[in-house]
Amino acid sequence: MKSMKTALLWGCLALILAAQQPAATARHAVIRLEQRWLAHENDAAIVGPILAPDFVHVLAQGMITKPQHLQYLRSHPHAFPGAKKFEQLRVRVYGNVAIANGVVLTAVVQQAPRRTLFTDVFVYRHGHWRAVNAQETPAAHS
Repeated sequence: MKSMKTALLWGCLALILAAQQPAATARHAVIRLEQRWLAHENDAAIVGPILAPDFVHVLAQGMITKPQHLQYLRSHPHAFPGAKKFEQLRVRVYGNVAIANGVVLTAVVQQAPRRTLFTDVFVYRHGHWRAVNAQETPAAHS
């Protein structure tokens, strides 16, 4: 009986380790997702697969779910105008969780560039990294 429990324990440990990616690989995968998300943030068809079913977006107006976020994108296809790029992007990986922090610089015609600080949390589930949480804060004007 003891050897059966030991075998079961080792089997569970092997499954947990197999479900995780090496930190460098995971970091690059999350960076690619962040780049794709930023490049297509108005497109619900592209953003949808990046978000986990239990995704929560924290906004100044309150918290919204994945379906609410995607419905907003569908209803407002040009909601986020302007050319955007990462001014900073830092991704840290902790097993099957990754945290992305950064600054997005948005250039809008005839306006001063805007900076937005963000935190996105990703979880590695079923062989894919998916965002489970996002929050943005407008940077203070300098």
